Amino acid sequence: MMKGNVNTEQKIIDTGIALAKQYGISGFTVRQLCQKAKVNLGLFNYYFVSRDNFENIILKSLYGDFMKDFEINISKDMDAIKKLEAARETLSDFVSKNASIIASIIIEIFSGNGAKFSFVKENFSKHIAFLYSIIEQGKKERIFKDADTVSLLISTIAPIILPIAASAILKRVISKKDSAKISKFLEKLSSENFIKERMELSLKGILR
Repeated sequence: MMKGNVNTEQKIIDTGIALAKQYGISGFTVRQLCQKAKVNLGLFNYYFVSRDNFENIILKSLYGDFMKDFEINISKDMDAIKKLEAARETLSDFVSKNASIIASIIIEIFSGNGAKFSFVKENFSKHIAFLYSIIEQGKKERIFKDADTVSLLISTIAPIILPIAASAILKRVISKKDSAKISKFLEKLSSENFIKERMELSLKGILR
């Protein structure tokens, strides 16, 4: 790394994150990125070598911040319900703010991008293990139903993640004309009130 140019590298990363949130992880060119960051193409190649490597750095940065929020928002002395509520609020906030990125990753994976699937599988699993431990704690505390932990986990997070992701995916894959026709429906899927309602209903579903 060039000494004294750490800020330049971070500026490119920050610009990439901003563009990815707007257009998706692969929705912009390296040239557009460099123009936005006001750096030359050679600096991008020097710091990141390849587009795939740059995308991986962006995703790891976002996920790292997400896991830090988990640690900040969830205290070890909380009971399972409070932990789960805090975890799901953190998760829904992350998904909402990064819906375009998540949608583009899902689309790439379903389009057969094996490299992207492998990266997500290897790097985006810490929060699943964390949520799993919360469900297990709740079962031991006899707060949650004595059902399969994976089933309980899916019941609590799928109603939050899937509608937001679905809204973002539909906005990317359907025409602007069709998108306009169902704009109110798409907005509702990711609205704050709708998310809170789904969270409340899904929590009731796993309580004893």
